[in-house]
Amino acid sequence: MAFIELKNVSVIYKEGTPLEAMALENISLSICENEFIGIIGSTGAGKSTLVQLLNGLIEPSRGKVLVEGTDLSLMKGQDIKKVRQKIGLVFQYPENQVFEESIAQDIAFGPRNLGLDDDEIHARVVHAMDFVGLDYETFKDRSPFELSGGQIRRVAIAGVLAMKPQVLVLDEPTAGMDPRGRMDILDGIAKIHRDLKITVILISHNMEDVARLASRILVMKDGRLALEGSPNEVFSTGDQLNSLGLNLPAITQLLNELNRRGLNIQTNLFTVEGAETEILHLIRRKQNA
Repeated sequence: MAFIELKNVSVIYKEGTPLEAMALENISLSICENEFIGIIGSTGAGKSTLVQLLNGLIEPSRGKVLVEGTDLSLMKGQDIKKVRQKIGLVFQYPENQVFEESIAQDIAFGPRNLGLDDDEIHARVVHAMDFVGLDYETFKDRSPFELSGGQIRRVAIAGVLAMKPQVLVLDEPTAGMDPRGRMDILDGIAKIHRDLKITVILISHNMEDVARLASRILVMKDGRLALEGSPNEVFSTGDQLNSLGLNLPAITQLLNELNRRGLNIQTNLFTVEGAETEILHLIRRKQNA
């Protein structure tokens, strides 16, 4: 059974008014345990609205959202809080998620609200900080607002991890970051998925990031699920992606250009690592020719 299911879900903002707008239209999909889902689409495609449905932050106008087989619309009070504990969301601008005076206090906020004892809270904070690469003794008393962009995003992720979720949802976690900081965050996300065995759902505008990390990709367009499949299946449909306002990963575009210039090179590769291997093979073939 899928951990999360959406059945014919639509979200209509300001329904019945002159400002009515369809944010999502008739979305049906299933998300299983330990999947790594990438969600891509142009601005306004409905990506953020989609993930806010998953833990009940917003309710569908039509259809059902099921978590472990239970309809979220039937959950109230403590039941919906338990769902939000299981499905943790890191927003696009994580600086809006931190508010306590120190990093340790901020990460401890969620576990403390669960009513855990001080020893368990401390253990969770230390473990979460260690997992995202923030040394506890070095950072525990520092203000979150003194940190770099990459560090504050790590604090936001640690705050969610301290709740021990079964699903981690990240909305553009590397937006505006320099290449080194972006890779550090993405490597950390890959480690979370690999070592903690939890489902990760990543929204990103960066095709290379999604191609490298995700096992399944959802492509959104105008509030609809336009395309889904493995990275190979999705990025093999270059013309269709272009029609949806998206591009192939830059490395794939480079391979296509090399092929057009007469190099006999494989083009259905979507990560730098895969392209590097193929180019080295090409060089060796030419040296041995």
